[in-house]
Amino acid sequence: ATRLGERWHWTDRSVQLQCGATHFVVVKATSCAGLERTVVSAGAKLCCDGPSGGSARLVDASGEALRYVTNETEAYVEWAGFVEPCSGVASYAVALSESSSGAEVWQSAALASNVSSLRLPASVLAGLAHGSSYVAEVSATSDAGLVGEAAHSFTVDLTPPFGGLVFDGPNETDAVCQAASSPVSITWRGFDDETSGIRTVEW
Repeated sequence: ATRLGERWHWTDRSVQLQCGATHFVVVKATSCAGLERTVVSAGAKLCCDGPSGGSARLVDASGEALRYVTNETEAYVEWAGFVEPCSGVASYAVALSESSSGAEVWQSAALASNVSSLRLPASVLAGLAHGSSYVAEVSATSDAGLVGEAAHSFTVDLTPPFGGLVFDGPNETDAVCQAASSPVSITWRGFDDETSGIRTVEW
């Protein structure tokens, strides 16, 4: 053992302890006169694995899952399912990183273990690059300091659909007038979006 001020410290990595079991340390001090004092620690559980089984997703204000965002999107990272039977989950943190380079863009402060979602700051979303993919990663840290992770990928689209032709008539013909006795006919084609594609068309 080594003495640290008024404390003693001992480390032996050759001792094999069982994961999940509570271990107690017994220390016996013997004076020069041969008198002994024995003290037993309160016990500590040895945890070998971090939280697991978690999932993460990016959602909008209504809770709908997002694969694409704009710099005006109100986006939340939600997570669930992290399990850590040994010591429990102590805290969560959320980070954003660029997919191709892995460079971290932003990280939250530690969040309490009863928190399960976090709104991404508008200032962070405003700084994301058009056409780039990002990863929202949730880190769950156990009371033993071990970490488990879950992630969700999304792409930034800052440009609206382009192209598009609209015809005031059927079969891509532009009618100058239509009879009131007939159903109104319109035709369109050519709308496209290279980043996120077209989800709906309304008229």
